[in-house]
Amino acid sequence: MMMPPSEQRSAVNLFLMTTLSGNNLRGSAFWFMGDLSTPQPRSLQYLLAFGFVIAAGAIYTTASDLNLLLAGEKEAMHLGVDVPRVRIVVYIAASILTGLAVSVSGTIGYVGLLVPHVMRLIFGSDHRMLSPLLRSAARLPWSLQTLLRARSLPLQICQSAP
Repeated sequence: MMMPPSEQRSAVNLFLMTTLSGNNLRGSAFWFMGDLSTPQPRSLQYLLAFGFVIAAGAIYTTASDLNLLLAGEKEAMHLGVDVPRVRIVVYIAASILTGLAVSVSGTIGYVGLLVPHVMRLIFGSDHRMLSPLLRSAARLPWSLQTLLRARSLPLQICQSAP
């Protein structure tokens, strides 16, 4: 009988928390809640920036193709869009961006998966405008934590506040 994925992740989290020493345990607990107070090494910052620029650039270069895909795959193919290539580029780039967000901020990075849907509802589906707006909107939770930095609240607490 298979365990549900949420139970599997919970089991891994509990295993890590029971086997880590004091300082590492506290660090992992904050990472699970979404902590940005730990400074990243300069080399990691360069790697994250490079990955972000490449992945965001790849998505932005497909913005007009994504707009054509809104009409449907067949229509986009007839208009000259290489649909399989666009799909692969966007899936890989979105996976890289998600991985970068989660690696820096902890599991709260998955909240960023909701932001594009909300922004699309508010501002429409034009990807040329949506891509830059998403980068700005994604910074809002981190801005809230910066304002509350004196208390160093984890992002998960900031996100759940009404």
